[in-house]
Amino acid sequence: MQLAALGAEVVVHGRSAERGAETVQEIQNARGRARFVAADLSDADDVRRLAAAAGPVDILINNAGVYKFGATTDTDDALFDEHVNINLRAPYILVPQLVPGMAERGNGAVVNISTVAAGVPARAGGIYGASKAGRRCAGDRRATGTGRVAVKGRGRRRCTGRPSR
Repeated sequence: MQLAALGAEVVVHGRSAERGAETVQEIQNARGRARFVAADLSDADDVRRLAAAAGPVDILINNAGVYKFGATTDTDDALFDEHVNINLRAPYILVPQLVPGMAERGNGAVVNISTVAAGVPARAGGIYGASKAGRRCAGDRRATGTGRVAVKGRGRRRCTGRPSR
């Protein structure tokens, strides 16, 4: 909503066209510009299709995620894959699809929404924390060296192995 209020066209994505339409309508009711692109972030090809449908973007906000509680000993392959595919792989695919265009245009921003659980283990959140920690580190690494593209995040620390400057 805030980006739309500042004049940005917002690309809303998700699996539910109904919820997407509601969000687009809410933005438009506030005199913003928005459109919806359906995408299942657990499907790598759908993530690539989302990037193509979004077209050139100036700001990529990696905020989608899944958090299903379960002890590591109770985490089966399906739960593991769901967390890794949505929380880590989807942003990892979106960055190389969208950031080069930002660099070519001379600016842009990647915002990685993370969590304190990425650095502090939780009893029932092992794969969630691990997937978010991976997003935090991969986000830093994938978007660096691409020109004037800022990498920002909430609840994240740099993953360079040395103090931030």
